[in-house]
Amino acid sequence: MNITMYDQAGAEGVPDSDCLRDCSRCRPLKEDKKYAHLSGDVLVNGLFPVHGAGDTTFVCGDINKEKGIQTLEAFLYAIRRINQDANLLPSVSLGTLALRHHIDIHISGRVIDHKVFPPSQVLDTCYSPIQAGQDVSNLQSRVVTYGVPDVDVYDIIGYVGALSSDVTVDVADVLTSLGIPQISWGSTSTLLSNADDYPFFLRTVPSDDLQGEAIAALVDYFDWNYVAIVSSDTVYGRSGITAFRQAADNYDICVSFSHVVPRDATDEQLEAIITALRENTRARAVVSFVTDSDARALLQAATRLNARGELIWIGSDSWGNQVSVVDGLDNAARGSLTITLENNPVAGFEDYFKALTPDSNSDNPWFQEFWEDHFGCNLPGGTKYADNCSPSHSLTQGFQQASFVPQVMNAVYAFAHGLDVLLREHCSGAQGVCSQLTANQNFKQLLLEKIKEQRFTGADGQPVQFNDDGSVTMGFTIWNYVRVRPGVYEYKDAMIET
Repeated sequence: MNITMYDQAGAEGVPDSDCLRDCSRCRPLKEDKKYAHLSGDVLVNGLFPVHGAGDTTFVCGDINKEKGIQTLEAFLYAIRRINQDANLLPSVSLGTLALRHHIDIHISGRVIDHKVFPPSQVLDTCYSPIQAGQDVSNLQSRVVTYGVPDVDVYDIIGYVGALSSDVTVDVADVLTSLGIPQISWGSTSTLLSNADDYPFFLRTVPSDDLQGEAIAALVDYFDWNYVAIVSSDTVYGRSGITAFRQAADNYDICVSFSHVVPRDATDEQLEAIITALRENTRARAVVSFVTDSDARALLQAATRLNARGELIWIGSDSWGNQVSVVDGLDNAARGSLTITLENNPVAGFEDYFKALTPDSNSDNPWFQEFWEDHFGCNLPGGTKYADNCSPSHSLTQGFQQASFVPQVMNAVYAFAHGLDVLLREHCSGAQGVCSQLTANQNFKQLLLEKIKEQRFTGADGQPVQFNDDGSVTMGFTIWNYVRVRPGVYEYKDAMIET
């Protein structure tokens, strides 16, 4: 080629255009870790808080046993159940790519006979909106690649998740721009009810409007007309407290004052909130719309200040009936009232989960970490604990099904039912997704519309149908944290109808 270039002085020459720093930041990241791969027709991805939040945005905290590992296993369990259902998606092949690497992306699935559901790709959100949004964006834009030529992001038909409304909002911003359906199994913020802003978003839980009404009805049941409120500085906290305030007006409930738990609150800030609550002796009932980590932090602050029996906590579904929130904090938590979604146990899931072992569960790359944390022992190669794990260790003791297990499974089933109807209408029994759909630029929009139309029996036996705002209507269970014998406290169903 005959090309002439000039420098700033006008002299001829080819200028430098070289990377002087880490140019790997500008190039697609290729992960050369071990993987197992099978080609497939479509992908359904999952977003789960496998770990808690860390000290910084891109650092994860400890393993999240209830809302992380259990919900992830419910996701995989739903796929296995669909795989075994000869009447649901009989012609779609399942592809598998199982990865373990530093950004915690995992694609998994299982071939069963001739028919399978789409593979799942699980991203660990660690409760970080920025991290989750970036991971999804990197994946969809192919900034992160895996060296597997026939895994195509265009095969991704949707996402299941997330739990946190803050995470879901950031991910929904990305997926909305790409026209990819998203079904959350735990995000309740009223912001997500805006179909103009989030037209591709659905959820298998009710919005905070319903939860705010339920908590207001609970407060009214006890004839409490003067309460304090505490919220996290999150989308979830702000949305929940707004919903409660609106419902409280209908019951003539007055709010004495409101406290917001700052992000990354210090012990001093948390203790100042507890002190202010204690000083307001007329409003002993405290309505909290806080994250589970903030709920525990507040109880820890109350314990340090020896605030026993002075405050009646009324916790939203983020606290729910999680043992991890109250563990070791019985004196501060005793008498608390909390709510969860009204679920029935999913038949078969308890047996499935109890039977899992590190040797048998290769689909979940975080399961070994969970096992070590759960039993306080080291598996081969581990060094975190003083003792090694014993072959006698099993999950058969003390199991309690996490409250969101049915909602996770229902989100997976919603995709399955919607896709099944779409394939039957357009593909005439062809194997896989026919070209009539793959060539259609509105394929994912058509899928979304079919999902919205579905009414099916959920994983816990309850009917599932999406409302006009993309959520579902459900009741709530009220829990009371009480002493069952000297030194032992448990959540008990309060058996109060709201």
